[in-house]
Amino acid sequence: LGAARLFQRKHDYKSAEIEFRETAQRFPRSANAQNALGWFLATCPDRARRNGREAISRATLACELSKWNEPNYVDTLAAAQAENGEFDRAVTYLADAISKSPPGSQDRGELEKHLVYFKRREPWREIR
Repeated sequence: LGAARLFQRKHDYKSAEIEFRETAQRFPRSANAQNALGWFLATCPDRARRNGREAISRATLACELSKWNEPNYVDTLAAAQAENGEFDRAVTYLADAISKSPPGSQDRGELEKHLVYFKRREPWREIR
């Protein structure tokens, strides 16, 4: 995933997508790999690279593989739902993710930021 994130930081979203997809394909039972692709597909600033339906599928798989115990994966599912225009579902998933995240943690702060957007019926974009 390192190469994918490097391409992403350089705004080379096409190459980033290729790397995320290759990693997810190489490691189909890796919750982390599926989540990373799901997050990319849900939040990429490049509209041509976003795919809400596939993001939901990848994020759901990551949640299932982690037995729904990883708040960041549930956050990805919420972001995917928001990208797909399902903001009420996004808020519901994110409330669950926040409940699983320790109070005061950096991750919880990020989740709460995302919740503000989803309540305003706005999707999250990775780079703002």
